[in-house]
Amino acid sequence: MGSMTAVAAAALRNRFLPALSAEAAAIAMLAKLSKGELKPDFSYDQSLFTGIYEDRYRDAYRCIYEAAGVAREDKAARRRLTEENLTFYGAPHAAFIFIPDTGDNVDVVMDAGMFIQTFMLTLADRGFGSVPQLICAFFPNTVREILGIPANHKLLLDISFGHPDANAKSILSAPCARI
Repeated sequence: MGSMTAVAAAALRNRFLPALSAEAAAIAMLAKLSKGELKPDFSYDQSLFTGIYEDRYRDAYRCIYEAAGVAREDKAARRRLTEENLTFYGAPHAAFIFIPDTGDNVDVVMDAGMFIQTFMLTLADRGFGSVPQLICAFFPNTVREILGIPANHKLLLDISFGHPDANAKSILSAPCARI
């Protein structure tokens, strides 16, 4: 059985995790954030994004903060937005995407990317909205412990999803000059 097939089969067997799991994960991640305990499974060094890539990520952040009405210098409001991110923006569901630890095997990550895209497109086809979120990947041990995931599976991201609220202001659909 391929790695993504195994992940999909595990997801089907355990597809109805108690709601408390997501709530417990959010509470635990917020506690870790307040202590500055971020320990992702994969290296993340934003300083490696240079040139047009730095411009793009800075522009994306600017768009999100502007859409949320958060000034760059307002650290308290930026922290609240990060906390909303860690509580899945209020979405009722979250799917955590793990891959087996296969070293530097880019094929597994490509498989996961295709799975993530297909999952999100399937959600959209069924009337759900979804948001891929990287922030939870900064707390993999916490998420693994709460969900009972073995240490040899690495957390890529989570996808928050639910039925969209037509009246909600979405910071994620903010108009940007370029992404």
